[in-house]
Amino acid sequence: MKEKIKVVLHEEQFGSFSLTPRMVQMLQARGCEWVGKCSQPAEGENYTLPSEFSALNQDNKLRRDPNLIAVIETLMREYDDQTNYDLGWQCRALLRQKLLANLKVVEITVAINVFDQDGRETVQVTGGLW
Repeated sequence: MKEKIKVVLHEEQFGSFSLTPRMVQMLQARGCEWVGKCSQPAEGENYTLPSEFSALNQDNKLRRDPNLIAVIETLMREYDDQTNYDLGWQCRALLRQKLLANLKVVEITVAINVFDQDGRETVQVTGGLW
């Protein structure tokens, strides 16, 4: 059986997983309680997740949060709409950082196979690397 899963990734080499003020506002409007625990950023910076989220991130619940995914997908469409114009790479990079904090949503397909050998079952899970 195959299952599609959406996951949020930080795609830049430097920096870390953070949320833009606009993302936080949109998540609060969706009723996300966890977003209120993010640190208050300095002027012009992004919200960072407190260390208590490391447990939440261990099993990637935060990265699979449907509200976070919906917000990033909404902002990605906005980014795509704005970059349809003839913007240079620097303007696109700044816009991407401002809107998306260099986060992206990837959809992966996970194949789960159950094997039965004389009544004893084993599970094989395959996916990929993104």
